[in-house]
Amino acid sequence: MWAYQVDWWMTPKDFRLNQMRWGIAAIALNITIPLVLLIIAGRFIQKSPNNPVEFIGNAQCTVAYSKLESKFDKISINSSMSEYDIAESFAKQFKNATVEGSRVNFAVKVEGGKKVDAYFINFSMQPETLCNILQRNCAITSTFVLPAEMNIPNHCEFFFDMNRNIEPDEETAKNLKKGINIFKYL
Repeated sequence: MWAYQVDWWMTPKDFRLNQMRWGIAAIALNITIPLVLLIIAGRFIQKSPNNPVEFIGNAQCTVAYSKLESKFDKISINSSMSEYDIAESFAKQFKNATVEGSRVNFAVKVEGGKKVDAYFINFSMQPETLCNILQRNCAITSTFVLPAEMNIPNHCEFFFDMNRNIEPDEETAKNLKKGINIFKYL
């Protein structure tokens, strides 16, 4: 189509100028779009951990934070509640969660329809004190349920207050900032 003038109302000079503009725009798009996608992918990969242990640590913190962020503000908390009451109230928000003391277990279905505990979130409070993020006296810990042979640090800790605000500790905040990228391990 470039060689033929189908825009009959244009002079040949205007037609060539118009085709040149379209050509420059097409080349610019063919260079710019892949470049932008590569930059985004590069930043995504840079944030990924370099080893599977770090990946699992980051994943467990990310999973817990997403559960807490989505449902923690919907539970009822007051000063007379214990950690067991908070765990029960939190577990009611999920259909695959069970309560075991102050621990909320999350299960996944495996082959045959059997449910297996995949990870848990544990609530802990100091008795006779009001929860305060600055004092860090009410904590939420989380980890995957892993076989004993796997020695993976399970440090995911969040602090909460009576207003249902959540704040990760320093190490957990670093793990959340790094994020997870499963594609790096495929």
